[in-house]
Amino acid sequence: MRKSAAKTLVEPEHAGRIRFIFDAEGFSNYVQECQDAGVNPVLTVEEADCMLDLIHDQDRDLAKTRKEFADYKKKAFIFDLVMSAVAIVFYVALYIRFLIELAMR
Repeated sequence: MRKSAAKTLVEPEHAGRIRFIFDAEGFSNYVQECQDAGVNPVLTVEEADCMLDLIHDQDRDLAKTRKEFADYKKKAFIFDLVMSAVAIVFYVALYIRFLIELAMR
């Protein structure tokens, strides 16, 4: 599929130039707009392959970033839970101490 998609993006007289780099949706929209206008995007087969590789790399990096953020959120939630438990234990200890002092009077 990559090679057939890339072959529709060839305009030999402009070989060696990449004019646009998009995310996957923007890339698809650009190709569709060019085809509707009867103009080929200014890309060689190699450049189109390179662009598709960049898009896949960006998707992979985005998935990695999302995973890291999910891990961070999980760790932050656990930290909040632990700190809440520590605060509860502290206030219970203060209350018990207050009750003991009140009983001693």
